[in-house]
Amino acid sequence: MWIAAFLEEIGQKLEGPIQLQGDDQEANALAANPEYHGKTKHIHDRQCFITEMLEQKVIKVAYIPTKDMIADTLTKPLLRE
Repeated sequence: MWIAAFLEEIGQKLEGPIQLQGDDQEANALAANPEYHGKTKHIHDRQCFITEMLEQKVIKVAYIPTKDMIADTLTKPLLRE
């Protein structure tokens, strides 16, 4: 969102919502439909912010399988070969 604000400031507005991609389907579901239960009682400010941004259509979340995530290439164990 900071980058989007910066781009807008220099005259380059982004079209549509910012897309967040992740391989955690539970996190995506929780952001879209926040529910309180024992496992989520420690999640507060960050999750509320993401939920608000989703409701305002500033961002959208998308599931990307781990094997298709380019950014995770160096964070996952490599095969022996």
